Amino acid sequence: MPAKENWKAKLELFLSDFEHAKDIVGILVCGSYITGHPSSHSDLDVHLVLDERVNYRERGNKIVDGLLIEYFANPPRQILAYFDRDLQDKTLMCQTQFATGEILLDTNGVVMGWRRKRPR
Repeated sequence: MPAKENWKAKLELFLSDFEHAKDIVGILVCGSYITGHPSSHSDLDVHLVLDERVNYRERGNKIVDGLLIEYFANPPRQILAYFDRDLQDKTLMCQTQFATGEILLDTNGVVMGWRRKRPR
């Protein structure tokens, strides 16, 4: 079983090398490392909330010191579009990630704001 405390240091390494770090206004980590049940096959799921002014999105995987980090970098409007699509598809995958994830950064309150609102 992976050591739960090691993921934060590995995430810091990932973020220190992230090309668009200056655009990040929020960071939310979710999945098995946060819910407390990581296995030897677990990855670290990270939502990087970008400034609303950006015109790009990025999704990727990067192995940092043996830990696979799966990241999703999106401006708020795209995350809200994922919420809407999930509701249309009768799933709450993205909303569950934001409801159960751990907020590591929220410079403008947008990430916490999603947690306070009920699905539309």
